[in-house]
Formats: sequence, C-alpha cells, structure tokens
Amino acid sequence: MAAPRMWPRRALLQAAGGLALAALGAGATRAEQPPVGTLNYDSIRARGILRIPYYEDFAPYSATTPDGPKGIDIAIGREVAQRIGLQAEFFPLVAGEKIDDDLRNGIWRGNVVDRTVGDLMFHIPYDKQIQINNDLTVLFGPYFEEGFAIATDPERMPGGFDPDQDADKRIGVEVDTMPDFFLASGNGGKLRAATVHFPRPVEAVAALGRGEVDAVIIQAAQLEAFAPALAPKAVVRPFLMGGMFRSRWTVGCAIRETCRPLVYEVGDALAAMQADGTMQRLFTEAGVTYWAPQR
Repeated sequence: MAAPRMWPRRALLQAAGGLALAALGAGATRAEQPPVGTLNYDSIRARGILRIPYYEDFAPYSATTPDGPKGIDIAIGREVAQRIGLQAEFFPLVAGEKIDDDLRNGIWRGNVVDRTVGDLMFHIPYDKQIQINNDLTVLFGPYFEEGFAIATDPERMPGGFDPDQDADKRIGVEVDTMPDFFLASGNGGKLRAATVHFPRPVEAVAALGRGEVDAVIIQAAQLEAFAPALAPKAVVRPFLMGGMFRSRWTVGCAIRETCRPLVYEVGDALAAMQADGTMQRLFTEAGVTYWAPQR
C-alpha cells in the first residue's frame, strides 16, 4: 500500500509486534507442522485443515480470549471452512505498519520467528492498489462494508458534532487512525487541540461513559459493540469525512497466489452465507449492523 497510514484498515489497528507463537484451536505444535515451502491448493486439501490468521486485538471482529479466538471474522472463518469441507485452524496476528506486512506475515511467507503461514485471511480491504502492491496474494470475496461512526454525550453535544463549532470539546479517537488524521488536519487544524488519543477503541468508549470526553469517533462496529455496556447514554451516528479521508470501504479476503482454486470455493461459500441469511445472523449475534458489500 503506497500510503499505509492513510488507508482505513491500517489506521484501525495498532501497529506493534509480530505473530504470537501459539496456534489456537488445533492443538498442533510447531514441530508437527510442515515448514513453509510450496503450499498450494492440493496441500491444503491433503491436510484437511484451513489455516486462518486473525488480528488478535480487533474486537468485535477478532480477538484472543481465554477460551480461544472469538469474534465475527472467527465465526465467518469457521462457517466457511465447514462449508468447503475443511477444519478451521486459527493463529493470532498483530497488525504490522502496513497491510503489505500483514499479507506477507499471514499469507505468503509466514513470520520470521516460527514461519507459521496461513491459507486464508479475512478482513482485508478489497482495494485495487493493495492487490497491485501484493502480487503474491489474491484479494477476493468482499463480504461486508465498514465505516466510521461518532458517539456523542447527549448533554454536552445535544445537536451532534459540528466541526466548525466544537473546537472546545474533547473528541476521543484511537491513535494513528483515520479519524485522528482528520481531526489533526481537517478544518484547517482547528480541532487538533480537541483530540484526545487512546491506544485502543474500547478505552475511548469507556472514557466517554465516564464523562472524560464529549465524543468518540471510531469504527461503527466497535461503537455498536462497546457502547451499550460502557457508554449507554451515548448517541451514535454515522461519521462521514470529506476530501482525502475515506469514510466507508469494502472488506474481503486474501489467499496465496498458488491457491487460486480457493477463490471459487470460498467465494461461493461467502455468497451463499449472504443469500441464506447466515452472514446477517453472525453480525446480529455480535450486536453489529451488517452492511452488504456494494458490488
């Protein structure tokens, strides 16, 4: 990705670390797993296991918990694997500085520590430039649309957020995200002093509930998931940014270029899940609105 910190997906994840060393769900040790080599569709079918890297701190989509990986993308991965006749095996991935790093570590090379490599990765921006930059992977299977939202304190901001009038308010954002860049540079930088940074979205929502900030701008699904418990009085609305700031985008999947038959099988499974209501159900169970991808 040419300008990684200006893409919404990169801006939504913390940039730190590498892959965790434990694969969850399958119980296999690293010594029991084959080294990275020529991995293709036939080798996946032969082992009967679909290895899926997931972002380990990205609730409600995916997270590592004491009970193993949980979240919307985890549920989708299990459903897809079952529908194509494979067993899902998940291993955690901490987001890198660029989406290119994640695709390299998660899909086509494996990380440099233990060389774990995945077969299918979810939650990848379905974007032409990202595909051009990563020719060893195939992007496909758009399965939903995501975007940003704002939650406001109804007493402090009864009319919602007005960028021209609310420079004196405290606006919480996750550090190094698209909303952070918007507040820093939009409206001539008038809102830079209003910005309050948080390392994780859930901490921003909790601060809103305690009255420490007047509003929070993060991903819409995160607000829907966290606000009912942490900031129940907050009013949530879509948040649209103009100019160079993308407010909504399509999310899909990625595989290694050597595994192209999976494109058709996984793509058919995702399409069937949208058609039969399974995709809608998985999002609803997580308390998140499902937005079908715009074709």
